Amino acid sequence: MQEETILYDPGSKKFCLLNATAAFLWDHLAEPVTADQLREALCGQFPGVDRAVAERDVRTALEEFRTLAVVETVAQQ
Repeated sequence: MQEETILYDPGSKKFCLLNATAAFLWDHLAEPVTADQLREALCGQFPGVDRAVAERDVRTALEEFRTLAVVETVAQQ
């Protein structure tokens, strides 16, 4: 488990094991960021990834994070 990222919510006693893509995205959520910015960061980190695939991966990861209640969506100003 040296290279894996695990999210744990002590309130619900739930945990989630993140793959490399989700862990990369999680690391980029310390500050507010848009899905488009995450897609661009993902494409920069994983050369050769198709933009449509990256967009799908970002949206899927964000939805999972919202389901786990570890992120929230805020309106852009």
